[in-house]
Amino acid sequence: MPKVYSPSQTVIFSECPFKWYTQCVLRYSHESGQTEPQRLGQAVASAMEYFNNVWKDSGVKPSGTDVIAAALSKAEIPELVDSPAYSAMRKVLTKHLSAEPTPDSWLPIAVETPRPDHGNCRADVVYQTPSGRVVRDYKYTTSCESRYVVGRLQGYGDHPQRYHYAWSEDASLFQIVLISGQPVKVHEQVWSCDPADVTRWLMSQQVKWAVMEQMERGEIAPWLSDLHSTKYGPCSLYDWCQNHKGDHTLLPMLGYVQRPKSDATTSL
Repeated sequence: MPKVYSPSQTVIFSECPFKWYTQCVLRYSHESGQTEPQRLGQAVASAMEYFNNVWKDSGVKPSGTDVIAAALSKAEIPELVDSPAYSAMRKVLTKHLSAEPTPDSWLPIAVETPRPDHGNCRADVVYQTPSGRVVRDYKYTTSCESRYVVGRLQGYGDHPQRYHYAWSEDASLFQIVLISGQPVKVHEQVWSCDPADVTRWLMSQQVKWAVMEQMERGEIAPWLSDLHSTKYGPCSLYDWCQNHKGDHTLLPMLGYVQRPKSDATTSL
C-alpha cells in the first residue's frame, strides 16, 4: 500500500498537483496567515475539543457552568473583541455548549487524535455509541442563509473526508455539526458509511496516493491543473502560478514563507 495522505492534502492534490506540491511538500504559505473567519473557526474547534476531552476523561457528559466557561475561554481572541463576527461566534458557541444535544449514552473515545497509519488524519471527535462508532466533524461559518444550508451540508456529506474518517475510525456514521454565527443557529446531519462505498473510495485514493508519493520523492513532476478558479474565485496561488510562471524562487518576494519541516502540518 502506498503512503497515506490526509483528506485535506488529497483534496488539494485533486484540485491541482502543482498547488499541493507547493503548499504541502515545499511547505510554502502566505505570511498573512489565517483570515478572521479561519481564526473564528479554529476558536470554535478549540472550545469543542476542550469540552469533549473533559467528557472523554471523566466518562460523564459535562453540564456545569464551570466547564462551559472553561471551554469558552479556549475560544477567546482578544484582538477581535470589537469584531461583530467575533461576538456572533461567542453567542452561538455559548448557546450550543449550554444546550449540547449529544445523547448521554454516546461516549467520546478519541478527540483530535492523530492516526499515523491513516495520513495523520484527526477526527474532531469519535463517539462509541450503543449502535457503533460515530465520527463528528464541527464546521463554523460566519454566515449561512437558510436557503444555502441544505446544499452546504450535502457538500460536507459528499466530501471524501467522510470516508477517510470512516476508514480510519471503523465508524458506521459520519456527522456534521454546522455552527453559524449569522443567523445564530446550529445544524446537524448524519450520513451512513457503507463498507462497500468506503472500499470503493479507498481504491480510488490509493491510486492518487501512489502518484503523490512519487511526486514527493521527485520521481515525477507535479503537473498543473487545467482549471485555475472555482465558483469562489481564482486559486490562492493564481498570481504566482500564472503571472510569475510558477517560479518557486519568487515565492518569498511575493509574501510567502517556507515552514520548517518540524512545523509542517502533515494532517492538512
